Amino acid sequence: ISLRGTEITFPEEMRSLIRPVLTEPPRQNGAEVAVREGRRYIRKLLPIRLPRVKKTLFTEKGVYLIIGGAGGIGLALGEHLAETVHANLVMIGRGSLTPEKQAGFDRIREKGGRAVYLTADASDPERLRTAVEKARAEFGRINGVIHSAIVLKDRSLANMDEEMFRAALAPKVGGSVAMYRLFRDDPPDFMMFFSAAQSFIGNPGQSNYAAGSTFKDAFALHLSRRLPYPVKLVNWGYWG
Repeated sequence: ISLRGTEITFPEEMRSLIRPVLTEPPRQNGAEVAVREGRRYIRKLLPIRLPRVKKTLFTEKGVYLIIGGAGGIGLALGEHLAETVHANLVMIGRGSLTPEKQAGFDRIREKGGRAVYLTADASDPERLRTAVEKARAEFGRINGVIHSAIVLKDRSLANMDEEMFRAALAPKVGGSVAMYRLFRDDPPDFMMFFSAAQSFIGNPGQSNYAAGSTFKDAFALHLSRRLPYPVKLVNWGYWG
């Protein structure tokens, strides 16, 4: 095999495994194909039927901290929690409080909840720590934490520099680890990570977002196996 002019020789027993990988035809959106112990696998997503929920981990007037809570899915969740359990919400975002964000918080109040907005970059552990300390000073114990922060910097890899790649990666990777560490000694009722279907579908131009999402998936699965409280993961589809 020649890679960029460098000849690489594999032992005979490996060639039968490598050959099908090199001859695999292109698949739509880079769909994964794996060769394991001489067998070829193609990943498929299958529908499942979730059981009806009889009891929820969300509590009446509970305190919920949402990183990335001022936009999109985080704000929608905040409104839902206000309507269903009259939640106290700590919304953490990178930017200043805009009229659009304030309108969302007003809707939360109208639905029976309360929202406090704190500014912090999810990828900055110290600023995130300061925000969490303010939340604890305001509300006391935090019942649940949700990571919903994203940064979209779409561009093909050929036209993407490292700074742009890291900009989309940082809030998901650094933010997820920082959130876990901040609550390591003060366990909540649950921890929830919002990831994306991008982990599976591989949209062109979103390699940085896909990398962050797949890290989040693996990290959440790891925590769910070692922590004494529930750790949940949602791979959201498209929100328009």
